[in-house]
Amino acid sequence: MIQIKAIKDWKYVFLDTSIIIDYLADASKLNKSPLHKERVEKIKKIFDEVLSQIKDITFCISAITLAELNRSKLEDNIIAEMIGLFRSVEFIDFNASTAILLQKDVAKYLGEGQKNQFMAELAKTLKENGVMSSRQWLLDDLKIVACAKIRYNLGQLDVILTSDTKTFVPFAQKFQLPCLTSLDIPIDMFGNIDTNTNITL
Repeated sequence: MIQIKAIKDWKYVFLDTSIIIDYLADASKLNKSPLHKERVEKIKKIFDEVLSQIKDITFCISAITLAELNRSKLEDNIIAEMIGLFRSVEFIDFNASTAILLQKDVAKYLGEGQKNQFMAELAKTLKENGVMSSRQWLLDDLKIVACAKIRYNLGQLDVILTSDTKTFVPFAQKFQLPCLTSLDIPIDMFGNIDTNTNITL
């Protein structure tokens, strides 16, 4: 069981690639996919109506995410775009210490015998869902999780926001990180985002 602070108490929010892509999406073009539309609308609401009102909040984005966004050709100057969107942003490099932590923690949290089996199962699931370069996808997600784990170990991570339930969430859970999917953002009885309640996953 993982505890996540109430939204009003968030100071360090780590953004997975999928959450940024959803935030930049146009919900009006998603009428044929109601679940995707709901997800995008909820993401825009939490950023524009809630997180923008919290003082001293820092958004953390991995260098791996920047590379993925560049491949998506969202913006020529993706760093400037991210700073413009999220105000206070820290870009987390994937360096030697992060790679060492990843190597140690994959074995620690998955166990040596489980590691290959877990990766193979995820690769199979991705392939079944039409993702062809599943190996690169998995490696990128693992690297992003490792960047988040570094921040968590430093006490500088309150939550990871993601829309990727297929690969990112299982990795984050294995690394025992506070990871919240866009559809799991709590709503109060009036249909507004609940900023006061601690979240238990």
